[in-house]
Amino acid sequence: MQYAVALGAKTDALTHSPGKENDCKRMGSKDVIVTGKEGWQEPHKFKFDLILNCANVTDRFDIPSYFSLLKPGSDFYMLSGSHIGNHQEMEALLKLAAEKGVKPWVETIDVSEEGCKHAVERLEDNKVAYRFTLTGFDKALGRA
Repeated sequence: MQYAVALGAKTDALTHSPGKENDCKRMGSKDVIVTGKEGWQEPHKFKFDLILNCANVTDRFDIPSYFSLLKPGSDFYMLSGSHIGNHQEMEALLKLAAEKGVKPWVETIDVSEEGCKHAVERLEDNKVAYRFTLTGFDKALGRA
C-alpha cells in the first residue's frame, strides 16, 4: 500500500480485521473496507480498477466477492511470492522507498523458547499484524 501511495495512486484497503483500520489509514489508505461481515462487498461493486491481493490465505478467500468489486476490464493480482522482479527493478523499488520514506512494518519477537512459542501460537490464530521476525540470536546462543 505504501508503494502505491508513493507512486501517487488513490488506495483503499480491504481487510478481514477491523483492528487494522487505523494502521491502513496510517499507511495511506483513503478508505478501509472490512470484509468480515455478510454482504460487505455490496456497496463497493464495480468500484476498483485494480485489486492487489497480498493475503496469504486461500482456503477462506471468497474470490467471487472480490471480483465483484472490479470494474469491467480491470485487473486482479495475487502477490504470493518473492520471486518477482529483476535486479534493476529491485534497485528502483529500494530507491523509491528511500525517497518516499516507505518502511516495513515489522514486529520483533525474542528468539527464546517462550518467544518462539508465542510466535507460533499467534501464527496459528492469525494474530500477526503484517510481519514479525525473531531477534536476539546472539543472546540466545550465548554470544552476547
